[in-house]
Amino acid sequence: PGDFKTFGKDTPFDIAVNAFKVSNDAYTVDATFRAANSLSGADRSANLAFKAVSTYNEKYDAYIRKIVRNIINEAYKNPDAQQNPVFKQFTERYTAEQAYSIVYPAIPNFAPLGKMVQSANASYQGASDMASGDITLSELEFSAAPYGITGNGTGKMTKGQMFPAMNVNLACSNCLRMIDDIAAYADRVHKAAVYFDPKGAASMAANPRLVEGIKNFLAALADSAGDASSFRYAIVSDGAMGVTINGKPMDQVMALYAQHVGNAMQPASGSSLPPQ
Repeated sequence: PGDFKTFGKDTPFDIAVNAFKVSNDAYTVDATFRAANSLSGADRSANLAFKAVSTYNEKYDAYIRKIVRNIINEAYKNPDAQQNPVFKQFTERYTAEQAYSIVYPAIPNFAPLGKMVQSANASYQGASDMASGDITLSELEFSAAPYGITGNGTGKMTKGQMFPAMNVNLACSNCLRMIDDIAAYADRVHKAAVYFDPKGAASMAANPRLVEGIKNFLAALADSAGDASSFRYAIVSDGAMGVTINGKPMDQVMALYAQHVGNAMQPASGSSLPPQ
């Protein structure tokens, strides 16, 4: 539009990036993007879609480690950084090389994840004020080679209802391994954080019982037709307060959560606080 200030939800537009590609000896990225909005009388049609496919190899991971090492070395040389009492205390106890050794386990490795995909495609067709109409989620994916989450679904907005009625299907492939990997990385970050802020890091401590509780909860909630580590979930909402997951109403879902996750968050029987 001539005046950008007039740009709003009623402005028709169609923005598309049909191809965005980067390729070198460390990584490749292939992405697309589209955002569109159009009006026809009292009707609106809108779409938001994106997809990014990327792979990273050992050269990329080595490059990230080199950047982290350089940042640490520069921080040790920077007199302004020494004004921070926490950092000053840390530098008095550890050399720059020791600091890198502490941080090293927390640096993520992307190469083992193989091909990674982040994508979504959602559209709306209905009233121009978006108070009533149909929503379609034709594609949803956040995945890596070992595991990932995919989904699709539909929704219907009705005037006077707070939430749209929805029917969403989600699939978690190799879900248990994904949770284990997330927990293992969180533990690595925690062990590094202890050196910088022991008290603050205490709240980040990994709880193996909680990790198992989350896995058991997701398994108990999953479609029984799924295999031992890949789960499916059908989420249905009536647009009011009625929500079911794989046919289980929310009171049953919360009971399963309390059984598996809630109990795991409680101190183990006979446990005691570690000495200070």
